[in-house]
Amino acid sequence: MKTYITYLLASVFDILFLSCYTSEHIGIRTFILRILNFSGAGYSWYVEMYIGLFLIIPFLNLIYNGLKDKKQKQLLVATMLFLTTIPSLLNIWGIDGPIKAIFFPTESTRILQIIPDYWQFLWPLTYYYIGCYLKEYGAKLSSGKSLLLFMGFLTIFGFFNFGRNYNNVFFGASYYEWYGFEPLILSVLTFICILNLDTSKITERTILYKCFTKISELSLGIYLVSSVFDTIIYSKLNAYVPSVPGRLEYYVLVVPIVFLLSFITSYILHVIQSTLTRYVQKRYRYISNH
Repeated sequence: MKTYITYLLASVFDILFLSCYTSEHIGIRTFILRILNFSGAGYSWYVEMYIGLFLIIPFLNLIYNGLKDKKQKQLLVATMLFLTTIPSLLNIWGIDGPIKAIFFPTESTRILQIIPDYWQFLWPLTYYYIGCYLKEYGAKLSSGKSLLLFMGFLTIFGFFNFGRNYNNVFFGASYYEWYGFEPLILSVLTFICILNLDTSKITERTILYKCFTKISELSLGIYLVSSVFDTIIYSKLNAYVPSVPGRLEYYVLVVPIVFLLSFITSYILHVIQSTLTRYVQKRYRYISNH
């Protein structure tokens, strides 16, 4: 319910703010339809995915907890990787020679499909089961080693993507999508790095603890309302700096601004949500007692 209320408030903010910014007239019917079809907030597909995931989590847990031992759970994770992520690694190579296949795939219309990729959109389940496995068995990598591996893979992927798009317009590819092997490896290493941090000295009174808990509490709202500030700030940046490489110089300034504005807005929406929740609970108790 908290997730859905956050989505509703963020959608109302997004629709009203952007309609004023773009001078687009939005009637009541369009307003309601945008909320119902999860197009109210710019990144609301995330909520649509999560609602379904919340509903099937009990059954996912039955599958995971019904497995007998560590090897069977490793097999489950490996199966999910094979269905959702491995295709982004194996099904991206052309068959017109090694140089053309690796560095100039846009010039080849003959891409070799090695394994099926029908189930790759089950990637949220892959992440979920990896999380289940890490929660139960942990990871032997220390935070330092996982961070080094993260930087190493990030460098490798950077050169790989640059090579694949050299002298071409950047094109869509499965390996950097949500189900791709690049974000999966970097995401898991990031999670392991945070999971294995020594937090024994971080008490509830420290500023670091308060910052992390508050950001965690507001993260969904931050994500949903950030589309408003992305639209406004990046459109102005694009107009001011036509060159894409030139815009990179401003990202050190622009990204924190987008985050800060999104954080403040999410905090305001959270206060509204908490107030409404307390009012509803108070009225419910009053009605129940009378």
